[in-house]
Amino acid sequence: MYLIKKTYVKNWDHYPEDQRHEVQVKGPQAGHIRTDRVCSIEEDAMYWRKANAIHNWFVQECQSGVDECQRVEVPREKLEELSILCETVLENPKDAASVLQTRSGFFFGSTEYDEYFFEQIQKTRDGLVELLQETEDSDFQVSWHYHSSW
Repeated sequence: MYLIKKTYVKNWDHYPEDQRHEVQVKGPQAGHIRTDRVCSIEEDAMYWRKANAIHNWFVQECQSGVDECQRVEVPREKLEELSILCETVLENPKDAASVLQTRSGFFFGSTEYDEYFFEQIQKTRDGLVELLQETEDSDFQVSWHYHSSW
């Protein structure tokens, strides 16, 4: 399960010199990458394994209930919402089942609201807080995408 951060970095010809930026790719295998043609940079911003409640939330809230391992764009507001839900669960553990429902399935792990569940909720909340803060005042256009693969 991945949350992908995609940053648009295209330098257009009409950009003034002081608004341009440089993209670098270094290393012996980098010769075939022309940085003047790079339009965006993708980062694996978050990674989960068997965090089925988080996966279930993305499926229900961002994929219209369709779970086909597709890649889907996630609006920033949805990530903010998920962060708040995680905080709610951490503050009120007894309400976890009504806030972030687990989901059973192939390779989905336990559906118990146990230590692993709460570790994944904490990891998600902490990661989202950091990612949303680092991009809050960015001059770059940033988009978010969720992708799962089984």
